Amino acid sequence: MRRHHRTTGGRGFTLAEVLIASAMLAFVASAVMVPYAAGIQNDRFCGIHTEAVALGQDLMEDILALPFYDPETPDTLALGPDAGEFTRATFDNIDDYHGYSEAEGVVTLALTDIEPDDVTEGLWREVTVTYLRLPGQPEPGPEDKPFSACHVTVTVYCNAEMMTSMERLIYANP
Repeated sequence: MRRHHRTTGGRGFTLAEVLIASAMLAFVASAVMVPYAAGIQNDRFCGIHTEAVALGQDLMEDILALPFYDPETPDTLALGPDAGEFTRATFDNIDDYHGYSEAEGVVTLALTDIEPDDVTEGLWREVTVTYLRLPGQPEPGPEDKPFSACHVTVTVYCNAEMMTSMERLIYANP
């Protein structure tokens, strides 16, 4: 005896067809999501880099606003903070910033710490200052200052990765 199937307009999917359709859907979904995720990651990196440049420029402007020579002891050129200068609020000349470094994730704008967010999380800065004798510059006389220029480098890091570095050659006012 033969059995006859009554058709109701179509037949159901087999398990193999469902698995193949699911695999194809997963493949298409991943092909769409990978560029989207990469775009989000690239956008975040650009935001961090932009913030790093702004923070570097901010610190460089703070440094440039200070006098070249120490107002209290203009004949002494010692790199780094002088005695009693422990924070940026007490720095009174450019070379006081030599060796300045912030703790990772603790960025100080002017005199206040900023709260880290998704963009500033992990950012920190460091500064080096070196005095220069320029080519062709005559040897200083007894009444002259020993140096008339310094090189300032502000470097901004995100965690352990350098994001940006800016340099400036600063001349003393005669």
